[in-house]
Amino acid sequence: MSSKSMLDEAKFWEVTKYLLDLDHKASFDDICSDLKLTKAQLNSFINFLKEVDYDFELEKTERGMALAPQEEKAKIQIEFTLFEWLQFQAHFPALASCKEKPYHSEIKKKLAKVENENSNHDLFEPAMALEEILESQKISQVPSLGQPYNEIVSFIEESILEQDILNIQIENKNLILSPRKIVYLDGSLNLIGEDTNDKCLVHLNISEIVQVYEENSKQWESIYSQIEVDDFIASIRAISENEVRLVLKVYGRENFDQSIPHHHLGNPCMFTNPEGDFIWAASIEPSQAIFDWLSSLGTDIEILDPLDFKKEYLSYCEHKLKKLA
Repeated sequence: MSSKSMLDEAKFWEVTKYLLDLDHKASFDDICSDLKLTKAQLNSFINFLKEVDYDFELEKTERGMALAPQEEKAKIQIEFTLFEWLQFQAHFPALASCKEKPYHSEIKKKLAKVENENSNHDLFEPAMALEEILESQKISQVPSLGQPYNEIVSFIEESILEQDILNIQIENKNLILSPRKIVYLDGSLNLIGEDTNDKCLVHLNISEIVQVYEENSKQWESIYSQIEVDDFIASIRAISENEVRLVLKVYGRENFDQSIPHHHLGNPCMFTNPEGDFIWAASIEPSQAIFDWLSSLGTDIEILDPLDFKKEYLSYCEHKLKKLA
């Protein structure tokens, strides 16, 4: 086989799709005309499909050979346990390296559909929150005149599980909340809760909380379903989300590993593509700090995706060069 795989050629997938989608008897002449194939090439594709367990019925006609498709098309079904589905989702960033491949677009649509149908089992957003929570437990970040940040996060998590009502102090304001969820929004952990006074859903940046304790004098029955809470979070992200999945090709592995700014990254991963290149991906919020980091790496990296971020970065580089001139 040549250095470039046939699987990377759009023609292979065009012919394969045409033949598998065929729903009527067709002559070799018509098929060859549609696909711009020789009869020898068509024979080869028919034999290939036979090897993957798809047989055509061949028939001699006055116009020459014709083929008819199977009445029942093969359907491949995969069943995942929840653990397997979470592991499978962890492969999604690696698939970004296949963006330009001719076999990627259809499978991307299929995966997006399946992911949307199983959004209640989404891996990435909860994993980002968990990563930030576990990181907060390692060190104590102390707001002025307040409780340590890690203690606040741990206390809120416990309160969510035990369905306690919280009295939360933010600067000079106190809120009585029924905590529902901790999520990662705009680069920091946020608490989603029901305001027991206004009877509405609210979100608070946990780093802004000065003090929190259990409110024993208040009785509360939740008035929002989990679906409504999730819709509320989705609406916040729709308004303020500016996170992107950055994909890089890494040429200088040693320099790169030593410079990764862990604080700015979500779900980072490193893998190799079929050509042996190192591909790195992570969820980031475009910022001066990220641009400065990429600039410091110079030719050790190449931005593969997303295109809009790459354009922003190039504009940053141009502006930087003008300032130096």
